[in-house]
Amino acid sequence: MVTLTPIEKSLLVELRKDARVTVSSLAYKLGITRATVTNMMNRLEERKVILGYTVLLAHDDSLEEIRAVTLCDIDTRMTQQVIRRLRDFLEIQEICATSGVWDLYLALECHSLSDLDKLLHGISSVNGINKIQTHILLSRMEN
Repeated sequence: MVTLTPIEKSLLVELRKDARVTVSSLAYKLGITRATVTNMMNRLEERKVILGYTVLLAHDDSLEEIRAVTLCDIDTRMTQQVIRRLRDFLEIQEICATSGVWDLYLALECHSLSDLDKLLHGISSVNGINKIQTHILLSRMEN
């Protein structure tokens, strides 16, 4: 587990609000120098706290891909091998360990239903995966 300083936590809060904010603006908001902000961001990237920067798109059906959630029951003696193999699938956006009946949660994004079908066949053929259950996400509920 990574331990963050209060100023690092504040920096991450600001970056979550707007990842394109300038270093100068961050320095002003945090009350530190631009060089300190740059060094802190570099250290957070090196420590794998910051994995990247992204663009959030407005909700637009024409931009959406097929999104799904897959739950996996695995041979827990093979957890690391299964996870390494699952990381080879570019369509898997997230892998989480879970409690309860299922061992892994996978967040998936595909271009089409046929691509999703191929992906699910690939996932289910991974050595160590006993069974999977998939739920296609139909719509996002806005607050």
